[in-house]
Amino acid sequence: GYRILARVAAARGRNDEFAGRLLPALASGGLVWLTFWAFRPLCDRELRAAAALVLAASSWGLYWAQNARFYSLAALVSSVGAGLYLRGLFGARPWHALAGLAFCLLATSLHPSAALVLAAMAGASVLLVFLPGALEAHARRWLGRLVVIGALATLLGSPWLWGAWRTYLVSKQVPAGSLAKLTSLAHFFASFGFFVTPVLGVAFLAGAWQALRSRDARALFVLASVVLGVAAASLASLFGRVTAQYAYCFLPWVCLLACWPLGALSRPLARAAWIALLVLPGVVEQALYFTIRHGDRPRWREA
Repeated sequence: GYRILARVAAARGRNDEFAGRLLPALASGGLVWLTFWAFRPLCDRELRAAAALVLAASSWGLYWAQNARFYSLAALVSSVGAGLYLRGLFGARPWHALAGLAFCLLATSLHPSAALVLAAMAGASVLLVFLPGALEAHARRWLGRLVVIGALATLLGSPWLWGAWRTYLVSKQVPAGSLAKLTSLAHFFASFGFFVTPVLGVAFLAGAWQALRSRDARALFVLASVVLGVAAASLASLFGRVTAQYAYCFLPWVCLLACWPLGALSRPLARAAWIALLVLPGVVEQALYFTIRHGDRPRWREA
């Protein structure tokens, strides 16, 4: 990530705010379109469009679009990987799935937190194996081989990941003691809940409830991916200070499941109201961001 920003600055001739923010802004815009593309194997066009719209209205997405950091770039590349992997998993195309895993691994070079998406999708795939009728027989056969390949790739990449984790702990290690660990865990959930926003969080829970009741394999895959990813970040927070940004790659997934109840709403007015409920608070936040907030970081602690 640093090398990419350095090349942009070199091409521009100076390292200014524009050079630092250009690629994150483009990546955030691209992430909206990729949300519509990546989840095509999971749901219809309208649901994917709604999820992309909710993501576009997210003040959290806007915040990382305005920062010279790598979370939006990592989310962009991991979403490419997720889209390819989902096409392989639900379309019984092993080479697509393998390419998707490769993109997810590439995303970790932009920021190590992208590894959570890779691990979450792998765990969710294993859960689908035990769900009757969730996968085609052909997909079940090659999924086992893919797990072996993924395990080998993880083993090969483990020295780098372990080194990144140790470097992180130099400044972010949680002190010994149960209270310190619980405080760190609460810090992660408080910041994640703030940036996801309560409205989107409640809608996500509604989508999760619908997924569990209907036992829809595709909705359950989204739910399991988010739960496993957040659980992994929560576990990491017991050892190092983990904030919401390390789970940012899951924001498109949260938006998708928050829009999933649209499929159960038959009246157009009810569907429009659900989308408005998710979009309008984000639009208000974005308006405040560009006006009286002057782009400052939301004070979630005081809130």
